[in-house]
Amino acid sequence: IESLKGLMNLPTLGKKRIVAPIWASNPRENMITIGAGSKQSVIRGAAVVCAEGLVGVVHVVGPDTSQVQLLSSPLPFKIGATVQSEVPVAGLLHGEGENRLILELESTAANVKQGDLVITSGFSERIPRGIPIGKVVQVRDDPDFGTKLVQVFPHVELARLQSVIVLR
Repeated sequence: IESLKGLMNLPTLGKKRIVAPIWASNPRENMITIGAGSKQSVIRGAAVVCAEGLVGVVHVVGPDTSQVQLLSSPLPFKIGATVQSEVPVAGLLHGEGENRLILELESTAANVKQGDLVITSGFSERIPRGIPIGKVVQVRDDPDFGTKLVQVFPHVELARLQSVIVLR
């Protein structure tokens, strides 16, 4: 029941919801295969969510299945994310392997602390603003580049997922 309540409260900004079962999981590749494809209007780059938040982004679309690149993937893809701190601050989030996400902020002056919520920024036409990503677990400055690196622990527990929603 709590999972269904969470799905109902996810911000989708008028996007169509396509429910898809998870058919296979490949943790080493940071991918899952879902049972929805182009026949169900799934498109590349679409956000994939569950009640807890953002799971990943559609990477490959077939007629009846799609490959979803998980947020934790170290492959070169980044999404816009915002830390809900005293003064919200946005940056680019990328994966570094299982349960390890890094948010790069362009300012070392940003006041980010452990426990702050991280959500999608909405700076993409395919990923709506406000979808939960995770919580801040560590913050460190990178003086060489003048940035702040924020480690984020994801909300989504992939081992418990049986189905997802593709936002189109």
